[in-house]
Amino acid sequence: NVRFRHGNVKMYCDSAYFYDGKNSFDAFGHVKVVQPDSFTVTSNKMFYDGNFQLLRARGNVVMDNSEFVLHTENFDYYKGKGYGYYFDGGKIVDPQYVLTSERGYYYPGPKKSTFKRNVKLENPNLTIVSDTLLFDSKHDVATLVGPSHLYYKDYTVYTDNGWANTKTNEGALFNYSVITSKDGKRITADTIL
Repeated sequence: NVRFRHGNVKMYCDSAYFYDGKNSFDAFGHVKVVQPDSFTVTSNKMFYDGNFQLLRARGNVVMDNSEFVLHTENFDYYKGKGYGYYFDGGKIVDPQYVLTSERGYYYPGPKKSTFKRNVKLENPNLTIVSDTLLFDSKHDVATLVGPSHLYYKDYTVYTDNGWANTKTNEGALFNYSVITSKDGKRITADTIL
């Protein structure tokens, strides 16, 4: 029943080493971090530096921000700078989609995320495979940067610059993207809406 508080952030664990001179601690066992109106993080262990407001969660990390849930093994959060990231693979589960990638950067204030390397976003109507995907969860818009493939029921899309609304399936494609239907018909143009 170990408890720490730093500002409005509350942290819980089974045991911890506290370094008073460094304003930091190492937490172990059933670690839980609660930042009101932002997110909750649970993990096996955590390292917190109060001077830099840096939280490093390790092992079976689950970050829940009430809009989606992130599952990863390593998650770092810079409270003062207002962003967090995972760097060793992660899976995000949202009521409308599932997203996996090797790296992800999360900005809770504007509700935006950036995903890199082997990105895959899936929902019942659409699968996106890309190297880099920017996601605005406030507006449900995925922006594609770099070579990307979108797989719909009746057609596929190749683009290196475009966006898609994951709720409405509306979008725009640029830079001579290619749409190919199941029967082999193709369309390409500088801009496709």
